Formats: sequence, C-alpha cells, structure tokens
Amino acid sequence: MKCPACGASNGPGRSTCSSCMRPLGNQAQAESSSGPKYRSWTEESGKRPDYVAPPPAEMKQQDQQISAQNLDPAVAQEYYRQQTMSGYGDNSSGMGAAAGVPADAQGFTAAGCVPFGLFAFANGQVALGIVGLIVCWIPVVSTLYALYIGQKGKELAWQGRRFNDINQFNDTMSAWNIAGWICLFLDKILYVIFVIGGSDY
Repeated sequence: MKCPACGASNGPGRSTCSSCMRPLGNQAQAESSSGPKYRSWTEESGKRPDYVAPPPAEMKQQDQQISAQNLDPAVAQEYYRQQTMSGYGDNSSGMGAAAGVPADAQGFTAAGCVPFGLFAFANGQVALGIVGLIVCWIPVVSTLYALYIGQKGKELAWQGRRFNDINQFNDTMSAWNIAGWICLFLDKILYVIFVIGGSDY
C-alpha cells in the first residue's frame, strides 16, 4: 500500500507507514478529515510546524561580571582576593598591608626585644626578620629596631600571619609580649654582670 503522505510503499496489513509512521487507508482518511496534523518527524525533526524555540536563558549579572573579570588576569586576581576576604568575614589577618587592621592589632608590644628577629620571622615578615638578625649585634641600631617592632609589631603580625580569630591573635601577642620583657630583663642583667666583671680587671 502506498502512503498518501510520503509516497513510500508499505506491505499488506500495515496500518501505519514504515517511513513516516502516518496512518494508512481508512485511518488516514479519518484523521485527514479531522483537521491539520503535525508533519512527520523526518520533515521537522520532531518539531511542530508552529514550534518556536525558547530564547536562551539570560545570564545573571553576577555571572556576566565574573566572566568579564576573568578576561583580565589582574582584575580577576583582585576579585578572587576580595571573595576570599569576604569568606573570612571581619578576619582580615594574613591578607597583607592592604588589609584592614582592627583596634586590637595596634599598640605597643615588647616583642621587639626578642633577639635575632624571631618575632618578624614567626609572623610572616621575613625581610624584617633578616634585618633583625643582622642588627641584633649592633647596640644602637638594635635598640631602634626594637622600638620600631614595639610600635608596629602587632600591626605587622596581623598583616603577615593568618589567625583563626582575634582571640588567638591576642593570646599570641600576649605570649610574645611576655617573652620580650623577659629577654629585655635578661639583657640588662647580663649587661650589668659584664660591666661589673669588666671593672675588676
């Protein structure tokens, strides 16, 4: 039997066309009289004649900004740095000199009296640690170094080292402060011993 729609030949006993799957014979006439039907899948790839594809989903503004920033590596780096900082909330420790410094990270500390630049090394300020290691053998310069660390030490430690929270920072700075006073006390004791011992000769 020949299909009235696509003209393909079909064997006897078939009710639908083997090519376009449309009904044959009386069933085809009944459906054709009931009104227009969809075209075959081979003609429209499974789409209705009046099918209109939906418009593509609009990209969110945030996604557009991220994509635009990724085009510029410098801007992307700053963006991800800000995202990282925002994930920490108010804890900006370890973020470098550009990070905000809380009130607890200001004020004097005796940690500069700890010799060999250990305070700077332990808190992410390697360059200052090297300076402290060198100048600790020069009396006047080492005093100036200790005063500088005493004034800026807390701020530098907050910027150079990551702390879990402000409480951990305060506990750490308190320990360094105690160590600094102990080192200063021992230094003066040794100085007095050397002065008294040297006067005997």
